[in-house]
Amino acid sequence: TAQQNQPAIDFLFASGATGDKNNPVVSFTDKTAKGGEDNSFHHRMSQITLTFEAGDGVNFSVVKPERYTLDGLLLTGTFNTADGIATADNGAQTGELAMNLADGNLTSSIILF
Repeated sequence: TAQQNQPAIDFLFASGATGDKNNPVVSFTDKTAKGGEDNSFHHRMSQITLTFEAGDGVNFSVVKPERYTLDGLLLTGTFNTADGIATADNGAQTGELAMNLADGNLTSSIILF
């Protein structure tokens, strides 16, 4: 899915932060520098950023790329909220992901399992 739909596809996970009725404030911070635990949020997906550049025999002033397609990707999977592990489906068929490069922007990001 395109980066523009990030809230629907980018999973964050944190563990170890606790609270109770006497201490209701929960801090999701990395306390390893002080000998504590890392309770901060971490991305559980992989972000790939592609930047297209003109090279030998390619002149972007004549023709600029408008889209690209990545093939052979595992596009379905699960996110386990108990342990924070994102996993591509076992035995899932591979597919392709077509991405548009909007307004002459030559950089594009995607998030995958």
